[in-house]
Parts: sequence; C-alpha cells; structure tokens
Amino acid sequence: TTMKIRFHSSSSWLPPLSRLAAVLLMLLPHILSFSIPIKQNHRRTTSSGSKTRNGHQQLSLSNKPEQKSKQKSKQKKKPKIKKDGDTESRWANNAMLLSSFEGLSQNIHDTNENENLPLTTAQNFLKRNLLRELTMNKLIANPPKLPLRDSLKEFLNNSSMTNAAVTSTGSRRAAEQSAEQSAEEISNDAIRQLLVNEASRLQKEADEKIAWNAKLADDAGDTIPKPQPPRNFLELRMIYIPTANYAPDDSSEYSRKEQRQRTVTKGLANRELIVKLLERLLPGIPILAVTLDFDDGSTRYPIGSDVERHFPMEGKNALKSWNPHLVYVDDGNPFWLSHMMNLGDWGHSLRSACSTPRGKGAVYVGVGAGATIAGRLLETATWLDAMGESKSRNDPSVVQGMEQIHKWKEIRGIGFCGPSASVLPHHDLPLPEWKTMLAEKRQQQPAQDGNNKNEIIALKEWEACLTNGNSKQFVVVGDNDGGSGDLAVADLNEPQ
Repeated sequence: TTMKIRFHSSSSWLPPLSRLAAVLLMLLPHILSFSIPIKQNHRRTTSSGSKTRNGHQQLSLSNKPEQKSKQKSKQKKKPKIKKDGDTESRWANNAMLLSSFEGLSQNIHDTNENENLPLTTAQNFLKRNLLRELTMNKLIANPPKLPLRDSLKEFLNNSSMTNAAVTSTGSRRAAEQSAEQSAEEISNDAIRQLLVNEASRLQKEADEKIAWNAKLADDAGDTIPKPQPPRNFLELRMIYIPTANYAPDDSSEYSRKEQRQRTVTKGLANRELIVKLLERLLPGIPILAVTLDFDDGSTRYPIGSDVERHFPMEGKNALKSWNPHLVYVDDGNPFWLSHMMNLGDWGHSLRSACSTPRGKGAVYVGVGAGATIAGRLLETATWLDAMGESKSRNDPSVVQGMEQIHKWKEIRGIGFCGPSASVLPHHDLPLPEWKTMLAEKRQQQPAQDGNNKNEIIALKEWEACLTNGNSKQFVVVGDNDGGSGDLAVADLNEPQ
C-alpha cells in the first residue's frame, strides 16, 4: 500500500523534530495492524507464540504459554527420589566382601623372604580390577601413543573376560597355585610397569617445562610466583569409611569422647594395613587415601600428598568428583552403619561410585558390617547373636526407635551382589548347626514364588566373596580349602 503524506502550507513552520513526530503518529495505526509471518518449516522458531490457522506462527508479547510449557517440562524431567529401602539392587562393577581383613591379607608379611609368595585369588582379583580402573582413567585423561594404547585396550578386554571366568569357576580350590594364575600375575605386572613408565615420562616432561619457564621468569626479572608442580600422572585414590566402628557403646567403661578417640586410632591403624597391602600389590604407583565418615560427611587424615588440593574437601565430592579407584568400608556395628548411610543418602552415592552402566567405577571392598550392607537385606545382621558374636558390635539399640531386632527384617542394603543375595559375615558355625539354623530361617520365610531366590552368602574369617557385575556372578574363595563351595551360599527358598 502506498501512502501519501501531505502537509498543509500552514504546518511548514513546524521545526524538523516536530514534523518527524507527526509522521510517526500518522503511521502508528498502520504499523500495529501488521503481523510478521514465520514459515512453519523454519527450524529456528521462537518458543513463545501460537500458530495461526494457515500454519504460521504469530509472535506474541505474552509469556504465559511459555511459563506453562516450562513448568510441564520441569515436571517431566524431575527425578523421583527413592529411599534406600525402596531402591532396586544394582550389581557392583567389582566388589570384594570379607568377614575380616584376614580374607585379603594372607601371604602379606613384613619379612623380605616371603615377598615372592604367590598372590591369592582375592589379591589377584583386587590387583587386576584396580589396574583396570587405572588403565581406563589413563585412556580417557591422557591418551597414550598407539603402541601403548593398543596394549592397554587389549588388557581391558582380557581382564573383563578373566573376571567373568573367575566368577564362573566355583570355588577354584586348587587353582590358586596354577599356571593360569601365575600367567595372570605376569600380565598384571606387565601392565602396571607400562603405566608406571608412561607416568614417569609425562612427569619428566612436565618437570622440564616447569624448570624452563621458571628460568625464563628469573632471567626476565619477573616477580611472579613459580608454578606448582602438576598432579601425579598416575595415582591410586582410596576412600576409607570407618563409620561402623564409630558406633557408640553404652556398656563401655570409656566415655563417648574416649571411645571416639580410640576408634579413630584403630581406624587409622587399619587403613595403614590396607595401604601397605596396596603398595605390595601395585609397587611404583603413588597411593592417596582419605577417611570419610558417613556421620558428619567429613573427609579427614589425608595421606600420600602434601598438597591440599589433591584431596576432596567434602564427603559427597569424595565419592563423585574425586573419582576414587577403591572404596573400603570397614567392620563395626552394621545397624549403625546402615542408619548413618540412610540418613545422608550415602547409599545413592556409593551406587554412583561403584556401580556404573559402562563398568567404570571404584572397586568396593566391604569388611564385616561393610559386607552386610552390600547385600540385599540387613536381616543377616540379626543372626550374629546366635553365633556368639559380641553384643556391642551388633547391638541395634544404638539407633533410636529401631532397638528391636524385628524392625530390621525388611531394611534393605545396597544390593551389590544382585537382587537376591544377602551377606552373613563372621560365619563360624559347624556344618550341623549351620544346617539347623538354615532350616529355622526357611520356616520363618513367607511363601514366595518358586522362581524367586533368597540367597545367603556365609563368609568365614579367611574367606572372600568376589563379585563381578559384568557377568552378574559371585564366588566365595579362601586360602586353605578354596572356600566353602556350595556350602557358602544357601537359598532360603529351597527346601534343602
């Protein structure tokens, strides 16, 4: 439309700005009557607005439809938070469950004459899976050159198959001294040496670069601070959790403060034993360790580095952003451990750290109470009194409102051994008494579908349950008889 604007001769005296304002006032109704059409098949459309009958979208100044759509999208994306009691079991990528440290520390001595003793199945399992985590981190963080990269990838493929084979061979009574295991040790040490050599090369290059930059700064007379040395290119990160051992004991002759001091000292001593074991299994690899308490979420007592930034400042970050290779949950009161874990939603953090879809995650080691919470139900912790266990270590009265044993019947654990297996550590009953106890527990079980399982993994002090999430299998092994075999795992839903 062509519009002609004419001014009367009498308006010629208006100043230029006034003339422009008059023109805009006359054009304003025509401007407001127009709308801007947008093609329907155009990819860059505006979120606000509505489509007209002809398929075009008309711009709108109102933001109400946009608010509604945002609210709907938020409602759809909002995750449903489940408590630990309602969360389905998830297999750990790799887990080791023990009654005591003895199940892992066999053949570990301080004397030099025993350093060449062959590793047990449990030790090889831990060593190989820690190397797997270090290898995967290496391939992601600093991809090496082709020859080394191919060797590391081949190791990952072979180690995953070995784990599946180990978990499907039963107790492997005589296999611990076999040539197959010796070959596995050689393969582990070869990969460890490759990782150590590559880290040394990268560290040397970084040190030379730092020294060169510092020299340039000194020659130029700059007063800027010298750069700090980089973080280790190869390190093993461990989180030690002694919360179960921190349970208060009202029957003790010591005060609460004295009890805490004694348990902290004991926890540090236990952690030192674990570090020594790791140093023997993985020589040449620096070990960083920190203690995490589920009670207050604190991380304390770091070792392995003097640089504060090398350690997590808070518990949830320790399990998440610090990316630990090993999570070690120590023995103590399983009821207190479960209570503290559920209060802080630590079960979710443990699953995220040790059970990942791609198989990359920390190796979980649970001892005593740490093994109990890794199972399906905590009911097995109520059986320990019948086996003569100390009342202080398995006293549910430490948790207010949960003093009675029957209240713990349906409390769930993490489920690192699958959806049907619970763990009973410190099992030392003779076979006849053990069968009698199983018969009594079977009678107490509610009627269930015959396809369901209710497995009990019973562990003696020197035994270890090795779990592999890839194959979804576990096996019980030991030092003398290779484990109890079929006697170590019982299904309460079976008649015998």
